[in-house]
Amino acid sequence: MRLPLVLLQGDDAESRALNYPGYTIILNKTSDMPAPVRLSAACVCCAGQNELRDTLNKLYIDWAHNRETIKGAVLIAGPDAVLSDLIEFLTEDAILASRWALQDLEL
Repeated sequence: MRLPLVLLQGDDAESRALNYPGYTIILNKTSDMPAPVRLSAACVCCAGQNELRDTLNKLYIDWAHNRETIKGAVLIAGPDAVLSDLIEFLTEDAILASRWALQDLEL
């Protein structure tokens, strides 16, 4: 089963992420919003791809062990993120693509 992965970007992305109860919020360390998962890389598009891959794989494994805890994930991309690169990474990685269904972008 593939879990939904929502990609948000923009000035109000963090507030829109609250519209996804039960979803794990993933964001960069530079944000002030408290989140269950905080990536240390400045940009998930390039420097943070390995960390993002590890985070998504860990979330999926956590869900597989206890399907009640995670409904999906919301990835908040920074305002300078190149979304086409991020989407390419998320859809071309075979393991991520088999575990996560990238939802229609809400930009």
